[in-house]
Amino acid sequence: MYYNNFIVDTYIVGKYIGSNALAAVGSSYTLMIFLTSIIIGLCMGSGIFNVFWS
Repeated sequence: MYYNNFIVDTYIVGKYIGSNALAAVGSSYTLMIFLTSIIIGLCMGSGIFNVFWS
């Protein structure tokens, strides 16, 4: 899902806004995937914590 949104964002920004905005979209994609992975990992970890210590 993220990959498809990235392709559409890249196309629209590159075609209508410009190269600086395209660079911003490219750099923010990696950061957003990283932060999403951290949040998902913390949620999964807290679920395991709740099973064993509740």
